[in-house]
Amino acid sequence: MTVGRPGVQLYTVRDAMSGDVSGTLATLAEIGYLEVEMAGTYGMTPTSFRRLLDEFGLRAVSGHADFAEVRGDWQRTLDDAVELGHDMIVVPWLPEEVRTPDGYRAVADDLNRAGEAARRMGIRFGYHNHQFEFDPMDGVIPMALLLDETDGSLVDWQM
Repeated sequence: MTVGRPGVQLYTVRDAMSGDVSGTLATLAEIGYLEVEMAGTYGMTPTSFRRLLDEFGLRAVSGHADFAEVRGDWQRTLDDAVELGHDMIVVPWLPEEVRTPDGYRAVADDLNRAGEAARRMGIRFGYHNHQFEFDPMDGVIPMALLLDETDGSLVDWQM
């Protein structure tokens, strides 16, 4: 089997990143990782974080965006993603208050809008699902609702 460009999700080393961003990235590069999926910039500006990644020969191919960003200043999030070099942005979690049938319908609309804006900037957009989206609720399986009501050309699924 041929391995492409080995990558790591920085969320998996979040404790180390919180203590020593530069040292953790250096160690990941020494191990042989070439790509990362980001989970925040650890208090750094996107420009500063990008410089640090470049210093260690790492590429941030994707990153997490909080769902609040989708409903907030999404354009700023997209601009930051461009600065960081992301090919993709993923929403990793939904807050409990939107986890109702009507809430999931609204989320689907939000994901479609976010995906359309991301596509205009040349960035893929997706959602990372969890077990709770498969728990039936009022006769509805939230994951089925999300799949039915999102546009597959705009929203990818990270499962």
